[in-house]
Amino acid sequence: MRSRTKIPTESLKVPNRAVVNKAAYPALECSVQQVEEVEIVLKILPIFGCTIVLNCCLAQLSTFSTEQAATIRCFTRYW
Repeated sequence: MRSRTKIPTESLKVPNRAVVNKAAYPALECSVQQVEEVEIVLKILPIFGCTIVLNCCLAQLSTFSTEQAATIRCFTRYW
């Protein structure tokens, strides 16, 4: 049996219900430590989202510069 004596932190209320409420099946019971770990992962997700958006912008910028450099005329006799 997992220990359920600790009280989870109040930072996120929805995951805390997994510890406070009684599970429908014994296999679905979780400990306070598991809930705290899930809360940590949920708090980090916005950071990952921001870095993905930033990296997409940087990738588009570099590919545009490469495409622009490939299409310019490098010969001076046409000018």
